[in-house]
Amino acid sequence: MKFIQFRLIAEALGAVLIMAVVIIAVQVIIGAVNTAMYVPDIMNSYESVDDLQHEVSFGKVRGGNWIIEGAVCLIAGAVYYGVRLIIRSRRR
Repeated sequence: MKFIQFRLIAEALGAVLIMAVVIIAVQVIIGAVNTAMYVPDIMNSYESVDDLQHEVSFGKVRGGNWIIEGAVCLIAGAVYYGVRLIIRSRRR
């Protein structure tokens, strides 16, 4: 019985790791495509320099939602574990 639970937990952790790798791969691919398709506008790039030198922005810069993404991965792993546990208990 303990081996079965360990196996299900290992499968759930594997599913979470696969989801994390897929999320990171998608972000890398999107970044590569955006970098390849970026064309700088040299003629109009200096129009905003004066504003950048004389204006101050207030507030804070928000980073990525890595806490939310991590929580979603853990919840997905728990759901995967629960579904596998229900399926295994119904087979017996």
